[in-house]
Amino acid sequence: MSNKTYDKIKNIIKENFKDIIIFVITILIATYQFPYYIESTGGLLETTDRVKIENSYKQKGSFNMAYVNEMPATIPLMLVALINKNWDIVKEEDVKMTTETIDEAMTRSKLYLDISLDNALLYAYTEAGKEVEVNNYNTVLMYKMETSKTDMVIGDQIKKINNVDVNSLDDIQNEVEKYKSKDKISIDVINNNKEYSRYAILNEEGKIGVVLQTTFDIKTNPECIFNFGKKESGPSGGLMTTLTIYNYLIKEDITNGMKIAGTGTIEADGTVGEIGGIKYKLAGVEKQKADLFFVPAGENYEEAMKYKKENNYKIKIVPVKTFEDAVKYLKENKKNTKK
Repeated sequence: MSNKTYDKIKNIIKENFKDIIIFVITILIATYQFPYYIESTGGLLETTDRVKIENSYKQKGSFNMAYVNEMPATIPLMLVALINKNWDIVKEEDVKMTTETIDEAMTRSKLYLDISLDNALLYAYTEAGKEVEVNNYNTVLMYKMETSKTDMVIGDQIKKINNVDVNSLDDIQNEVEKYKSKDKISIDVINNNKEYSRYAILNEEGKIGVVLQTTFDIKTNPECIFNFGKKESGPSGGLMTTLTIYNYLIKEDITNGMKIAGTGTIEADGTVGEIGGIKYKLAGVEKQKADLFFVPAGENYEEAMKYKKENNYKIKIVPVKTFEDAVKYLKENKKNTKK
């Protein structure tokens, strides 16, 4: 850089020093993230586009999972949340545990999506009378309690405890029960296809102080391929994914040409579980003009009806306890559902 160019830049900075400082401060204020999150009106993700099965049956309508918009809190977003009734400020600990990073919370959310998809495959293929095989059971770490003393991380698959093979939750429990409070045990795990040696010091109750989940691999015929985005996670789309897979596998199109929205987890036995953020999902479903909205029966349904009344929403809300409830409703309300 020549002396003339350097002097020119230097003069520009001197002449505009105050403006530059104000600009920098403004950027810092606008982008600084507080230990809160903003939850707001969500939208719909079409599960029909996220499931691909070779030689599947056609469907005229669509299944859609409802979601919540969640953003790190900055000053501009917090100001909007204070005046917008469909935006709320939530504490960081409501999004993740105090002992973990946001990346660990996201890892867990991705794991829940994977578990949800496996449950959806197992149940939908079974109900449709198609070939489905379950194998390779694993026990995965989902949560660490604040009082736990271990270097295990979210997503660890536990394989051995003090060099003893463990293949299930019962195996792990039986092995841990051999030791007492404050004993240190070695734990061999696999995470992202790599082997690690971890440890844990048992708590006052003689436990590791973690929450574990059984996972498994699914093999189906015909093959099912999922196409979920990197930012899509969590188990709340389980019901709608199961309905999508099932509808692709049977001759009858139970969408009846409708735009069907829904939320709720799915268990391997077809039970639909409750979810969070129902008011944001309901607002998104109403905005997207779906024909109906499946929600878990119980508190979720009661909350949804409350917000529907308060906001004068027109969407048809249908409570379901099981996958069978949803299918039965669609088959029995071909003419009465769509408006």
